[in-house]
Amino acid sequence: MKKRGHVIDYIIKHKVLLVLAISIVAYVVVLSSTVLYMHKKRNENERAISQYEFNCPSDTVKIVEPWGGDLMGNAVFCQDTESKKKHGPYMLWLESNISTSGFYSQGKKSGTWSHFNKEGFLEKKVDYDKY
Repeated sequence: MKKRGHVIDYIIKHKVLLVLAISIVAYVVVLSSTVLYMHKKRNENERAISQYEFNCPSDTVKIVEPWGGDLMGNAVFCQDTESKKKHGPYMLWLESNISTSGFYSQGKKSGTWSHFNKEGFLEKKVDYDKY
């Protein structure tokens, strides 16, 4: 009877390990495909950004940085080389479309900012000079 119990314990132990191994492989596959999808979307954003003329004022540099995690966006802005504050045009790209555009003046939003929906249509404008 002891041998039969050991055999059953052995089978149960190895089934648990097999299920655990399958779960780990499934997790890795899902994670890998998610990372690849996010990388693809970021590349699409970067391609769209590169085709758009973006003029930074003198004494600033153009910065492109990831934005939004799951939204897979990129913020594009000009940064003052000395103060490191945003200064100049700003654009937020989501899904290869402009989502937000505006202007920074020494780190503060300035002028009229435009916000667009996923289809690229203007949703609203905000005038920061009123504040």
